[in-house]
Amino acid sequence: KVKDANLYTISYHGDYHFDEFLEIGASTNNELISFLWEALPSDLPIELSPADFACTAYTAVTKDGHPLVGRNLDIANTAGMLVRTNPKDGYRSISMAALGFIGQKPDDPVDTLKEKLLTFSSVYMPLDGINEKGLSVSVLVARNCAPTSQQTDKVDITTTTAIRLLLDKAATVNQAIDLLGQYDMHSANNTAYHFLIADALGNSAVVEYINNEMVVFEDERVCANFLLETKDNISGLGYDRYWIVRESLDETGAVISPERAMELLEAARWQEPNREDTSTQWSCVY
Repeated sequence: KVKDANLYTISYHGDYHFDEFLEIGASTNNELISFLWEALPSDLPIELSPADFACTAYTAVTKDGHPLVGRNLDIANTAGMLVRTNPKDGYRSISMAALGFIGQKPDDPVDTLKEKLLTFSSVYMPLDGINEKGLSVSVLVARNCAPTSQQTDKVDITTTTAIRLLLDKAATVNQAIDLLGQYDMHSANNTAYHFLIADALGNSAVVEYINNEMVVFEDERVCANFLLETKDNISGLGYDRYWIVRESLDETGAVISPERAMELLEAARWQEPNREDTSTQWSCVY
């Protein structure tokens, strides 16, 4: 546990069997749970409870030319888990997971052996992160779209296992897009999502699934909770947050300092009206 914060860290050493997962895949939470039960070093019952969430993400660059990604995770109160992984056949990465997604109540401590063992599943539940090659991925809800459920003969993956795939296996945006095209995507929580992907070369893209077809928008800098396909008529959840970020980046040509990147996330933080239990849970600058 990180002192004085609703945040934990875990460093996963050893094999978490992701290559085995990619051979069989999963299209639902129950299928993923069945795999995790066999793969992870615990025979404890795992509960995956993905919640609906909002979020804002964007890309920028420092005056020295270093790419940045800013990301707010907006969701009901949950502890965060910073996950460090070092797979034998993949890239090292750091990522963020929500412990509420694996059944942990917001203010309950993670201190018993049982609770700690259950957090192993956070390796399969990243919501954003970056790997040692500088490939960064963030997932955001896309409210104005039907849930994704691709049905071909490809191996199935879910939203969070897609992020684990990219963090472990992709070094660039182009590689990430190619990898996503090799699998059938499924919105396991009956909600549509899209991904903001960026790399150390300064490339970025938003990947959406429209009518179960993967659509790529290259060089997009800002992403919120509506399809970018509709960006010429932007409306809906996240409209205000989108423009807070977009106008600020337009003023500077998207050249900002890391400190300003975090300030911009603060400006775009979210609080649902008339609710105290839903807000921005973490802000990351990668």
